[in-house]
Amino acid sequence: MSRFFTQFWQASTIFLIISSTSWVSATEFNLAVATNFYDTTKKLVNLFEQRTGYKATITADSTGKLHNQLKEKSAAFDVFLSADVETPQLIEKEGLGITNTRFSYAIGKLVLWSPQEGLVDAKGEILQKGDFQHLSIPDPQVGPYGVIAQETMKNLNVWEKLQPKLLLHENMTETYQTIKTGKAQLGFVALSMLNPNQKIAGSFWVVPTNLYTPIEQQVILLQRGKDNKAALAFLDFLKTPRARNTIESYGYGLP
Repeated sequence: MSRFFTQFWQASTIFLIISSTSWVSATEFNLAVATNFYDTTKKLVNLFEQRTGYKATITADSTGKLHNQLKEKSAAFDVFLSADVETPQLIEKEGLGITNTRFSYAIGKLVLWSPQEGLVDAKGEILQKGDFQHLSIPDPQVGPYGVIAQETMKNLNVWEKLQPKLLLHENMTETYQTIKTGKAQLGFVALSMLNPNQKIAGSFWVVPTNLYTPIEQQVILLQRGKDNKAALAFLDFLKTPRARNTIESYGYGLP
């Protein structure tokens, strides 16, 4: 009898471990997000968790670095909120994402910002004058917001002239912090970084969209999340009026 109960206890323990693991994978998921969308994501996840009871773990970095982590298999993500369209397309072609799950969730807006009152004028003419020591932007090699900042300056014919003043950063958060702390007097960031729900501190110029290619942002379900109910539910949630209104309130356009 003792041997029987020992075997029964061992079998029951294994069953409970398997059941527990399945439950966690079904109710929790890992979410990778481009840094420009991090604050918005925190709000969305909070609303999602209240609504569904599911839980999300958020990892934020530049789109390029997150993509590299996926390719190197050094990160375990279920859903990827990218800052562009091209990266989710690549992820799909590389077999890292699930076909026909990607869709656009936001259209980013670019702003030239300084925490100093009166420094940035309403037309962005300070870029022509060059009356500053340093200008921060995300590195165009690792993030799409850096690409459109570069495109804007090229269209204004100031890209070459401003090269000695440029500070390049690995992601949007680093760019924002460099400007906020005064290491750079001004810089290009996503409008969402400035909490447009409130009065924006300092001075800024919302860059007209005719100066850069519209930055459409897409989400994609990754291979790891294909059977994860929480991940699938989050993708559905992004399409709801509540989620779309929240995204818009953080300074994004809607696709």
